[in-house]
Amino acid sequence: MTISSKVGNAVVRNRVKRWTREYVRRHRSEWPAGELVIVGKPSVAAATHAMVDTDLALLLRRARGIR
Repeated sequence: MTISSKVGNAVVRNRVKRWTREYVRRHRSEWPAGELVIVGKPSVAAATHAMVDTDLALLLRRARGIR
């Protein structure tokens, strides 16, 4: 997992990493087999926890081939 320094200071980056790790942990069985690369973009700094969960759910559906 990579969160660019453009996202914000260390507090913001670590918060986004914690949220992302928690989402992946809760939905581990749903992810397809293989390696997973998640790159946080600067817009994630203004996102809420619910928004991050929603975006990751969308990515999960796309990774599984479900539109």
